[in-house]
Amino acid sequence: MTPSIASFKEEFSSKIPALTLLSSLGYTFIPPGECVVLRGNIAHWDNLNTLFIYPEKIRKVIYITNAIESLNSVLRKARELSKV
Repeated sequence: MTPSIASFKEEFSSKIPALTLLSSLGYTFIPPGECVVLRGNIAHWDNLNTLFIYPEKIRKVIYITNAIESLNSVLRKARELSKV
């Protein structure tokens, strides 16, 4: 285990109890940089990085708006399915 992984586990195991549970179940931590490489999201990083340019309050509004739109989509589909 590399020092960065060990320090991450030590720092966050008390803050994130699920991390301790997952570790005890045999799951291993993959550093964020390695996750990006494994996922292949490097091509989309510019789009995601644009979101972080906004202040936190604006990002919250974006997240809430996306959640509301998602809920509306689910309700719309349910309403369409109930029509006979």
